[in-house]
Amino acid sequence: MANVINGLVADHMPVFFAAFAVSFLATPIARVVAVRHRIVDWPDATRKSHIGPIAYLGGMAIFLGWITGVAVCYFLPRGGDAPVAPVVETAHMFSIVFGAICIMLTGLIDDIYGISPRVKLGGQLVAAGGLAWGSQNLGTQLVVETLKAAGIASPDPTVAYIIGAAVLAIFVIGGCNAVNLLDGLDGLASGVCTIACLGFLVIAIIATSASESKHDSVRIVMCLAMLG
Repeated sequence: MANVINGLVADHMPVFFAAFAVSFLATPIARVVAVRHRIVDWPDATRKSHIGPIAYLGGMAIFLGWITGVAVCYFLPRGGDAPVAPVVETAHMFSIVFGAICIMLTGLIDDIYGISPRVKLGGQLVAAGGLAWGSQNLGTQLVVETLKAAGIASPDPTVAYIIGAAVLAIFVIGGCNAVNLLDGLDGLASGVCTIACLGFLVIAIIATSASESKHDSVRIVMCLAMLG
């Protein structure tokens, strides 16, 4: 088991290093662009405690690093001690990337032009909808498997999809806004997300090592890319 776990981590580590390298290079570039075009967060006398303007577009640098890490997983060689192929071939990946692009574009437009909370909420709902529908009906699977584990008969597929989509929407909207509100201290949002991703990575490694499905490597790729 230890060899399997070590193999899983080692096979996917290029994802982490690629994400880290691109984020490291893109962050100062994003700052220069933001300052030059005055895409900054101006201080006020109420909630914002900083004394000078703070550059926006940091989220773009994070996204570029993350998407690079995700892309790298498609070029990793097959093999190793892991029971899964490092190359991810599943619809889940594309749905997650689609949702991430929706969130990134929503935030980018908000940084540059400023949009109402309703519009931002709409962008998050589009991301959640794509995840529920595109990931091999992940919303429906969520409801069916949960009810099955509880010994309850599965509802009509349409009803299961609606319930599943609503649950996913709650998680996506809750997660996005929870991180977005963690801006009180420097490094607070990144620190909390790092701790969360480390926990998710441990769970992902345990789950993947106990499975023979190569689809499970999506979890490891996402965690390592976000950590990078």
